[in-house]
Amino acid sequence: MSINGENPKTLRELFGDNPIRVRGQLGITNPTVLEFQLYLKGYLDFGAKELLLYRFHHGTGESESFSYALLIAAQGFPVFDYSYWVVFPDSVRMGGTGGAGYDKVEELIREAQSSASVKVIDLNISSEDFVEFLIREEKSWH
Repeated sequence: MSINGENPKTLRELFGDNPIRVRGQLGITNPTVLEFQLYLKGYLDFGAKELLLYRFHHGTGESESFSYALLIAAQGFPVFDYSYWVVFPDSVRMGGTGGAGYDKVEELIREAQSSASVKVIDLNISSEDFVEFLIREEKSWH
């Protein structure tokens, strides 16, 4: 795995102590893009001014696919941290039927950047390794 060409921490360290909630359907574009839109717009409509987003690249070229992770940071809880990650695994692609989904997700990210401070971090990891990590981390998903 690499972040912008650098060898980073482990995936668990990237996500910190916050729980991970897997959403969408693995490899299925349309319902996953809809769910991504609901979470992203809902979070920003709730009043969030900042957003941390991981964009995971799986492969290269026309066969490249993507996963996304949004940090839903709980606001207004001084003692407890109720923040969590929402992860949308491997559901949009550069080409084929997933290409329109990729375009829509990227459009939604650009729109979010006009209303909030959005930090996007690009990471490279195989889809298989990422899905294996998610299965280990969220026991209710798979």
